Amino acid sequence: MVWSEVKYNYPMWHRLSGLDWDGAFRERLAEVLPGQPDWDYYRVLQAFAALVRDSHVGVWMPAHLREAHCSPSLALWPLGERYVVIGFAPDLASDLGIALGDEVVALDGVGVGEYAAARVAPYQSSPTPHHLHLQVARSLLAGPRGTAVEVQVRRPEGKEFGCRLARDPAGERAAWTWYEPLAPANPVTARDPVTARTVGPGVGLMALRTFGYDGVVDDFDRELADLGPIEALILDLRTNGGGNSGWSDAIISRLVQEPLAGMRERRAHYSPALRSWHQGENGTGITWVEERMSPLEPGGPVSFHGPLALLTNAATHSAAEDFVGPLKTGGRARTVGGTTAGSTGNPLQFGLPGAGGFSVCTRYMLLPDGEEFIGLGIPADVPVSSTPGDLAAGTDPVLEQALTDLGRRPE
Repeated sequence: MVWSEVKYNYPMWHRLSGLDWDGAFRERLAEVLPGQPDWDYYRVLQAFAALVRDSHVGVWMPAHLREAHCSPSLALWPLGERYVVIGFAPDLASDLGIALGDEVVALDGVGVGEYAAARVAPYQSSPTPHHLHLQVARSLLAGPRGTAVEVQVRRPEGKEFGCRLARDPAGERAAWTWYEPLAPANPVTARDPVTARTVGPGVGLMALRTFGYDGVVDDFDRELADLGPIEALILDLRTNGGGNSGWSDAIISRLVQEPLAGMRERRAHYSPALRSWHQGENGTGITWVEERMSPLEPGGPVSFHGPLALLTNAATHSAAEDFVGPLKTGGRARTVGGTTAGSTGNPLQFGLPGAGGFSVCTRYMLLPDGEEFIGLGIPADVPVSSTPGDLAAGTDPVLEQALTDLGRRPE
């Protein structure tokens, strides 16, 4: 099913000219053995789906297998190809000395690069190298629940030490220590999905951590109103993995005074007859029709029309990229930080034996000006990156640069 649904629904095979999908399928069949444990079977499927290099094409484990595997109470983030600590439970600080900005350099005696390449990266469905590093960071420490991993850690100043991390996260998760700019909205962080505060004279900062719930537009309206009169606004999308682009479009409507060009879509149409005549794209029977999404019109009970900056990085993904694209391309906002993930696509979802599942991307989206971003990401107008020292000190050079770019002085 994974082979056939991806083959006939995935709209961007031009990105994968070097991939022999049918041949890869035959190779993976040889790895599926009679009596094979479910975990091993699903890992074969995950590695197969990852060949498409799209975060909307992927396989997820059944719940009982997911629950049998976990990570220690430690969150990592990629800085290039380095993996640094951005969050941890209290006991890791008191018992082991873990701190923000610490870098994991080896696991179980294996260098982190070699470990990631062999044991983690092959199972991650990612469209770009920078998004792959993010997915690796999130899964790097995972393993069977109840086991432990030996980790070699390097401080920002260069000192190294080893520690043993149990894969049995417990304790008061809301009390974790976090590098605040990269703390996502979930039960671990206890952060609300939309929050706002002032960060300088007349400057509001709003974190939009997801577009994945039906109250996000109401929450945006409330937080914007609560900011009161402001002259400039910074929207932080650095942990926004997407959700529903209809809701992100509704928020764009609060930020524009004139209609703003929407994203474009190349939609595939398949004809078996054209295929039999060796017509269509490369004789596949597929023809393409490019469609413009409807313009994004002004509207809503609250609005902001002053200078606008967007903070982005590799975790700015899917519907969040549909949000960034029109605002950046249309000149309404400047982006500061890093390149976005590079994937969006209205996935079809299917069940698999044993209560697992998989999804396949169905949309080929373009920026409003027709530029490609899938498999590339949307680059920041003002590239800024953090260092382990920034994480250790709690400083945020991305936000500071956005304030400078808006002509404001950081508080």
